Amino acid sequence: LEVLDISTGIGALLDTYKKEARSLFGQDLNPKLVQFQQLLDAIMGDPSRILTHGDSLQHFEPNWLNTFDVVLCDPPLGKKAISGSFSESDPRWTYFEQASSQSEMDYWIQTVLAYLRPAGTAKPGFRGIVVVNESWLFILGEQAMRTALIRRGQIEAVIRLGEGLANGTTIPLNLLILRKSEQPGSSVRLI
Repeated sequence: LEVLDISTGIGALLDTYKKEARSLFGQDLNPKLVQFQQLLDAIMGDPSRILTHGDSLQHFEPNWLNTFDVVLCDPPLGKKAISGSFSESDPRWTYFEQASSQSEMDYWIQTVLAYLRPAGTAKPGFRGIVVVNESWLFILGEQAMRTALIRRGQIEAVIRLGEGLANGTTIPLNLLILRKSEQPGSSVRLI
């Protein structure tokens, strides 16, 4: 597997894929956190993952487009996008028209889909996994994005994790399981 975590922190999620992965990539906004983990990896002699720092939403990585078998994203909760800060010409924004200018979550989801390898007939199992708060599933401002993803069959499942899993808040969290294939009319599993 080629695995990417675009909000990696110290790369803990990447560790779960060590046995199956050919390559592990992680990117996080906090350069000190990434440097600290890189130092620990060097001390432990663990070259199995490549961690970089950068703003995954503002910085597009063209070499990552359609590349990864698994793309993970546990974005910071409750951040608001700066309207107009995302260029419409960025190839990640397949659903630019549907994206809510008040929420970064729509852009995280599009980033995951852009970097995810398209499902083929030989290997249909590529998945994107995004942690979303409960409100993304229900508020009216996200309706256009949800509808677009469901119509194209790109949401495979929603897994409700429950409350109290995010630090310092009791906001219920969910896993949004995405696939990069057009399967209009596909049902969405709710777990």
